[in-house]
Amino acid sequence: MGGGAVSDGAEDRLRGGVRGDRGAALCTVFRADAGADGLLLAISMEPCSPKLRICVCNSRVVLCPRGEERDMRLTATLLFVLLALTPLARADEWSKTYAITGKPELRVETSDANIRVDTWGQNTIEARVTSEHWKIGEGGVRVIERQMGDSVELEVRLPHEHHICIICVNVHSYRVNVEIHMPREGRVNLRTGDGSIRLSNFKGDMQLESSDGSQEIDSVDGTLRTHAGDGHIRAAGRFDSLDASTGDGRIEIRALTGSTMASSWDLHAGDGSITLELPENFAADVDLHTGDGHISLDMPVTVEGRLGGNNIHGKLNGGGNLLTIHTGDGSIKLQKS
Repeated sequence: MGGGAVSDGAEDRLRGGVRGDRGAALCTVFRADAGADGLLLAISMEPCSPKLRICVCNSRVVLCPRGEERDMRLTATLLFVLLALTPLARADEWSKTYAITGKPELRVETSDANIRVDTWGQNTIEARVTSEHWKIGEGGVRVIERQMGDSVELEVRLPHEHHICIICVNVHSYRVNVEIHMPREGRVNLRTGDGSIRLSNFKGDMQLESSDGSQEIDSVDGTLRTHAGDGHIRAAGRFDSLDASTGDGRIEIRALTGSTMASSWDLHAGDGSITLELPENFAADVDLHTGDGHISLDMPVTVEGRLGGNNIHGKLNGGGNLLTIHTGDGSIKLQKS
């Protein structure tokens, strides 16, 4: 704002805003609303009794003005009080164990929570949800679960409060984590909005999707179909089928010895770079394209047709099923694993 003088009319309008309709006093209300990435401190004006001065309850601090004057120093003090109160937020936990007789099918869907899946040698699926800020239950994090035979479905919904935010400060990162332990072989379908996904030591059919979070996939075996909106994808394992795509994130795939192309492989990135490591004897027809980046080859590719700087069509180790790698603004690197 500029440093000029405030006119009498502007001052009157400011005073009228404090008084509200029909002369009712308004409170400066500080709220702590937990968002997907942390705690949001919001300041708003609400009707209140002129007799009230300061009230602190459930992460809510209320300041009522004396007459028509606002004490900005007290407002700032209250903001620091609210900041001091935020570490008092409690953690909560939910868990359940499901008995499995065959190969399990697991589906986890959440709006913004992080998902972690690892395997063990037990014929059970153990699901655990931890919340660092919200309670788990009515009015907080909702856990919807069901089991049908060897199929287990888990939905975790985070609360979202709607308010007009005048001044917002991200104080802490209050997160919700979904942790799963399950048998090594089966089928998984994992989806999250703004959270991240980590999958380790799994064998079978894998489907993953995240909007803004990253994905870490390690020591897996089987078919992988995965998409990330703005996050990156990093995966390592033995693959029979591979389909990976991102909007703005990079893709890094390490296909280990024994990987085969039971069908076409597709890797697509909007603005990110793509790195694919393949076994030395891996055979495929290749279709490589980048919009503004460059292509780097560390494997012998027999080029078909004219060699272009942004496009390569050819055969790797005599050819096979089609390997497509396309990116908009990123670079492509094809190398030995």
